[in-house]
Amino acid sequence: MIEKTHPSYRPDLRAIMDASRRITGVAVRTPLLSLRWYEENPNILLKPEMLQPIGSYKIRGIYNLVTQLSPMQRKKGISTYSSGNMAQAVGYVAKMYNIPAKVVVVGETVSEYKISLMKRCLGTHGTFSGSGHAPKTRLIHLLQSLKRERKKRVTGK
Repeated sequence: MIEKTHPSYRPDLRAIMDASRRITGVAVRTPLLSLRWYEENPNILLKPEMLQPIGSYKIRGIYNLVTQLSPMQRKKGISTYSSGNMAQAVGYVAKMYNIPAKVVVVGETVSEYKISLMKRCLGTHGTFSGSGHAPKTRLIHLLQSLKRERKKRVTGK
């Protein structure tokens, strides 16, 4: 079960190592690659997170979070407000745990391709709201709904 932390909380080395163990076997351990052709600073390293199952590092945080939820908390599902990568991570992890997920996507720059990826990751485990062009009133309703759901998960009321 996740304990509520102070907004200024910063994980220590032990918390980072614990998270690393939790995501082993789910997140790909990506290598550091040298950007050799960049002559000004030959020590620039790249971390190819596009090798992750969803093409983004976001799976690390969501999976780590969900592994720490109690079975009761997981049963209530997970949600996010995202323009793409976080939505894909939420959907992917929701499928893994067979739990519900809700994604609100708003933004005029979200491509149809990105929306199709989010829907694919959510599959039958998720509710997808917004098309990248949702009117403001619909957005307000969706955000209020997410806020109520979150409050229920946190307080049980």
